Amino acid sequence: MKITIRPYRGGDEANMVSLWNRVLIHDLLDEPTFYHKFLLDPNFDANGTLVATDHEYVVGFIQAMLRKVPLGSDLEPDSGWITALAVDPAYRRRGVASQLLGRAEDWLKENGHHHVEFSSYAPSYVVPGIDEAGYPGATAFFAAQGYRTLYPCVAMDRSLVDYVMPDDVRQLITRREREGVTFEAITPPYYVPLLQFCEREFYGDWTRAIREALIRNVPPSQIRICREATTILGFTVFGAYDRSFDRFGPFGVAESQRGRGLGKALLHLTLQEQQRQHCHASWFLWTGEKSAAGHLYRAAGFTVFRRFTIVTKVLR
Repeated sequence: MKITIRPYRGGDEANMVSLWNRVLIHDLLDEPTFYHKFLLDPNFDANGTLVATDHEYVVGFIQAMLRKVPLGSDLEPDSGWITALAVDPAYRRRGVASQLLGRAEDWLKENGHHHVEFSSYAPSYVVPGIDEAGYPGATAFFAAQGYRTLYPCVAMDRSLVDYVMPDDVRQLITRREREGVTFEAITPPYYVPLLQFCEREFYGDWTRAIREALIRNVPPSQIRICREATTILGFTVFGAYDRSFDRFGPFGVAESQRGRGLGKALLHLTLQEQQRQHCHASWFLWTGEKSAAGHLYRAAGFTVFRRFTIVTKVLR
């Protein structure tokens, strides 16, 4: 066996997708999604996407990312990410994965990035971290390479087959409306205020997700805001990510407005709208199980369907 590791080159795509779907069986991708999340990401660099071959047969690959285009206004100049790692089962325990990871880390260091995470890269992550239940041994592999746990997160979902808005939520919405809060589908006068609200209150990736949803003409019924007069207080979106109509998020309320039940109201209004549009379920990929958001989702009937661990390493 003679393994060669080289940068990605045109023509590798079909073999990379085939390998991905043989190895990462809980996260299958079609070719358009693969292109979108990897090759067409604005930060893609062929030198950070390394392919392992055995006599031209693709037996593994890894993708390392660093920002060339800022997310919001932030280039995160010390941060890098490993967003994908796959090795053919027949070539495991032969050092292929560790060689790929080592070469990817070297590339990040050569470009001045000394902090790496798997795999919480926005906007094009497939999963936010290691799914140890789905891929046994992955945690031990990264630990052996010097990675430590940064934090856990969970994916959650809720069936909408039996969804009925609770009476206490209806009463909450009525109280807030009497106080002057409006809950409504977005309209063009609030496009820019919503983007400005997200830039001020949240992550750059949420601003990007909403902007792209508006550009793609996601129906206004799928983007809901709450406001007092012309001041936006919070928002919810569904169907904004990865052509997944039933995927919930992003979702947020201004920090100064938390404790008024606005997030609870927005969440349930969105679940009601998803049900009205014949979504069988509502789901999302990433939150802290013990966070305030995690408790809110559980109270609304969401349950965990996958668990992830985000890991990190300082490159010296």
